[in-house]
Amino acid sequence: MASCKDCLHYDVCSSEELKPCPFCGERSVHLDKAYSYFRDTAIYCENCDIIFSLDDVNATEEQLIEAWNRRIDKC
Repeated sequence: MASCKDCLHYDVCSSEELKPCPFCGERSVHLDKAYSYFRDTAIYCENCDIIFSLDDVNATEEQLIEAWNRRIDKC
């Protein structure tokens, strides 16, 4: 995730660590307001262009990060 000084065109920075993208595996993911449409914030992967948000329009950034970082344990 980019540091706050690197977020020139992104509206949101977070000190919470985001896990790599579950679709492409890259770490080029960040919180972003430009891609959030109806939500305050979304998570965006620069590599595969995925936009992740929650159905709950009142979800906090912490809830969004928690949902993004949730992974299934491998058997």
